[in-house]
Amino acid sequence: MRRAVIFLMVGLLAQVLVVPSRASALSGRYVLATPFLGTYKRPVRAFLTTKELDVVTRMSSHLRLSQRGLKPAVNRGTWHIEPGLERSEHLSMQRQVVRNLQQVLEKFNGTFASWQIDVIIGRTQSYIKSQMASLGCAPDLSQTGNEILMGAAVCGRHVLVSNLTGFLFLTAPDQPLTSVLEARAEPRANSMPYLLEIRSLEGLAHEWAHSYRAAGQQGRVLVEEPAWVKEGLASMWASISVVNTFQSRMTYRDWHILRLRKFVHWVDQCNKPLREYRSVIQGTNGCEYFMGPLAIELLIARHGGLQNVVEVFHLHDSAQGFPGDFVQVYGMTIEEFEHEADLYIAQIRKAELTK
Repeated sequence: MRRAVIFLMVGLLAQVLVVPSRASALSGRYVLATPFLGTYKRPVRAFLTTKELDVVTRMSSHLRLSQRGLKPAVNRGTWHIEPGLERSEHLSMQRQVVRNLQQVLEKFNGTFASWQIDVIIGRTQSYIKSQMASLGCAPDLSQTGNEILMGAAVCGRHVLVSNLTGFLFLTAPDQPLTSVLEARAEPRANSMPYLLEIRSLEGLAHEWAHSYRAAGQQGRVLVEEPAWVKEGLASMWASISVVNTFQSRMTYRDWHILRLRKFVHWVDQCNKPLREYRSVIQGTNGCEYFMGPLAIELLIARHGGLQNVVEVFHLHDSAQGFPGDFVQVYGMTIEEFEHEADLYIAQIRKAELTK
């Protein structure tokens, strides 16, 4: 992730949504979501539109189907863990989520066993950088101050990194990574704000999804694939795996509210049509990370489930490019779907701006 994107996320985590008017003009109903991990003041209340409720119901069904017939994953990656983290509660949970993602992805599309993945887990920049160097991996980190702030997929997405110090303690755009933070004891998960726990839980799975995507297209970068698709897919795969991993403690609807609706106050920051988030340029505010998951959720729920998404992952037809792959699988253009998603998101935005 780029520094601006990371801190759009962390800088907005604690914002409280203040809205002026009534939601009676919208079709839907209010629901409550209770964070299953971490601290919170009260259950989170949200007005879900009728179509949103339908999407959430369909997604719940797709998630249940994804758990049938799972087998141990073949490609589990090679893990490099900083000494002292063997009993890390947060690392344990990240690994549980990644393990489920590995199984689900391999169920839908076999394995990508030949795609080498090294996973580096650390609390210190010195360990992370020494491990990258030992792997011959020297990524350009200029956009993040020459540091791995949280999660990253680097070096052709063959190397995944999770900096637990960043996940645990970075909460402001100008907050530096210091040796003091690196030495601070890891807090218990139930003692941390639930929004930080959400960020940590999905971080490594998000990067694994990027690596799987790279393997699916034989390492090539598809320049015509919109940024909202790239980040929306990775975020939704991570979300699916978090819910699957902790299904006994929360529903997909809870996660939808906590992660897609209330994780940040996106309605003001991200108010352009989806097509404006095809490229990562100055002024997009990292909105591909927030609009993308909402759009991909709609795509999965109402247009063929997870199997179609995986098929698009792996077509990589260089003659027709991503737009052609999309039409081949979904029978509609990316522009037609963006219009559908814009209408869907506009109703959710209206619900967020009403009370």
